[in-house]
Amino acid sequence: MNRVFVLCLIMMLAVCTGRAQASAPSATAGSELNSFSVVYFNGVLKPSKPVSIKVPQIYGLALRPTEAKLKVSPGGTVFLACQLENLGNGTDRVSLKLDFTNTPLWVRLIADENSDGIHQEKETKNLPSTVAVSENSVYTFFVEVSAPKSAKTGSWAWAALTASSRGDDGPAYMGYNGAKYGGPDRVAMNISVYVE
Repeated sequence: MNRVFVLCLIMMLAVCTGRAQASAPSATAGSELNSFSVVYFNGVLKPSKPVSIKVPQIYGLALRPTEAKLKVSPGGTVFLACQLENLGNGTDRVSLKLDFTNTPLWVRLIADENSDGIHQEKETKNLPSTVAVSENSVYTFFVEVSAPKSAKTGSWAWAALTASSRGDDGPAYMGYNGAKYGGPDRVAMNISVYVE
């Protein structure tokens, strides 16, 4: 009889562990998951002590596009719409860094104030170096590239935009049934600009 009880207990733990793992990726960081089991033994139902787990923050980012090729005329300006997606399970504060080579072009990050991905003339606000991105959401913004009238036609310039999560929890979390959650904590986009 003891072997049957131990076997039932092991099976129940396996089921409970599977259920807790299945719900963990969809749980918001900081929330609490509670679980308990009930065992039928000698004709009596016996509940276990409850188990509580505080869900840790899982980080992950995606940046789109990952690469862009732009053309700008001397004296002109172009805008590249970008999307930063939070793949984690809580709000993340993401640092944005733009490195640009081969100046005389001017480059800056612009806020997409109405979040439609289409640059409007009234959207001129500089993007702060750190932005908050809610879980399961996409933050849109623009890379603005301007060429002075003196820019040499036929020249190239390159930029690298890097987005870094405030947390570093390693690679993506593989949850129940192979569900992927989270992702890279640092992502980059390469931008090349041709002056035509």
